Amino acid sequence: MQTISVLLVLGLSAVAMTTPAVGGYRLVQTVAIAGDEGWDHPTVDSAARRLYVTHGTHVVVIDVDSGKLVGRVDNTPGVHFTVIDPELERGFISNGGAARLTIFNTNTLETTGQVKSTGENPGPTVFDPATKRVFTFNLNSHNATVVDSKEGNVVGAFDLGGRPELVGTDAKGNVFVNLVQKNVVLQIDSRKMTAGQTWPVAPGVGPRTMAVDQKNARLFIGCANRLMVILDSNNGRVIGSLPIGPGPDDSAYDLYLQWRRRHGFDHPAGISR
Repeated sequence: MQTISVLLVLGLSAVAMTTPAVGGYRLVQTVAIAGDEGWDHPTVDSAARRLYVTHGTHVVVIDVDSGKLVGRVDNTPGVHFTVIDPELERGFISNGGAARLTIFNTNTLETTGQVKSTGENPGPTVFDPATKRVFTFNLNSHNATVVDSKEGNVVGAFDLGGRPELVGTDAKGNVFVNLVQKNVVLQIDSRKMTAGQTWPVAPGVGPRTMAVDQKNARLFIGCANRLMVILDSNNGRVIGSLPIGPGPDDSAYDLYLQWRRRHGFDHPAGISR
């Protein structure tokens, strides 16, 4: 039996600055989840108050208010990510071990379909509200598969030019993905489903995590060399950087915002100007 914390510290290594402010966090609750299979990226559905935990061959669903297990979605071998289309009450799970996406009903957790990926080992995945499409990025074949959320079928595919890491969307027609070995962020036109510009993340090296401030057009990129680099998501301009912990694996904008506000900054890039 293993346990995970329901406390939503999704990007702790990417936002845990070496300041006393981090001490304000406390353990709220732990939830026991059976099995010794590996874990990957969790997803919070804020509107439905649910946490989706990817766990080897299935996804465990937890009520974030009560901490109780709601259910699970089975038959997701090598699962990486879960994303939600809130309007259709539909979820999509990337199954790296089976090269497909599982589609499920977020109310019943019943599997309603399977979509074959156009590449190997689909991993990082994002739902783009501007186009109502799901973009999944294939880790082994370095390409992307695009699925229409309503129809549940593949509507596009394109090469990336490098190995993808984490992804995000500005909800305005752009999707972004880290190309970790090339030290760049790739901008993607989500309407045309084509790769666009690449933006260097220097002084960062090894871009791994991504959080998006859609309102203020900022990308927060956690890098392997213990830096978080802030980019303007309109043009890729590097605005600044700040130190983070080692081994970043995930991040979320709201956690960074809390840190910024506690330190009296009133601008998304204020810490580095």
